[in-house]
Amino acid sequence: MAILDLLYELAPWELINTFFIPFVVIFVMLWGILTAMGIFKNKKINIVISLAMVLFLASTDIFPMVSQWMIQLGSMTAVAAFLLLFVGGVILWTINRGRDIYFETGSKGRRLKRLMERRDKEFEKLRTEGNKNKKRALYKNIERLRREIELVESE
Repeated sequence: MAILDLLYELAPWELINTFFIPFVVIFVMLWGILTAMGIFKNKKINIVISLAMVLFLASTDIFPMVSQWMIQLGSMTAVAAFLLLFVGGVILWTINRGRDIYFETGSKGRRLKRLMERRDKEFEKLRTEGNKNKKRALYKNIERLRREIELVESE
């Protein structure tokens, strides 16, 4: 049974799951495919073609299939996407945090080299800066880095 026949039989709140959401999903998928393929350079043409295709497909049995598929797989897809993003984010955070800890507590030579590079960057900023207040702040930062370099060298 085509979706247009169901429009007269369904209650208004059932139309959202049966017609509106599948309409939007199919439209976005078609528009994305057309845009990614780049056949038409104008996005308005992609929108018109996608809209025409979706309206044509509304008279077929594709809409109820998409609706049933979304009901069955929608929640599982959302949970899987959340878990994938959460676990991936935790792994990336752990790797980056481990790298930071390694460089903070790493060998004396690496830390010293990093501090000297930061000091040199601050010197370069100091040479190009015209504002006296910013120069004063940069000079204080350079002095702080100098003291930290001396502390690392004395360890």
